[in-house]
Amino acid sequence: MKGNKIKELRLSVGHTQKEFAELFGVTDVNQGQIERGLRKPNVVYVLKLMGLFNLSLKDTIEILNLEI
Repeated sequence: MKGNKIKELRLSVGHTQKEFAELFGVTDVNQGQIERGLRKPNVVYVLKLMGLFNLSLKDTIEILNLEI
């Protein structure tokens, strides 16, 4: 799985990895894995990301580098 743009998005709002992880209900270890493309985020994470950043489904898929 390739990396994604989550880290870039997180840094754009000034959050640490731990803060972002707490916001999305994952551990900071999981957050790091998601950012490096080693782990896929769950549906709740994706929906929160879309809601908090007002992202379209297309944008979210691109940011997460998801394959559908």
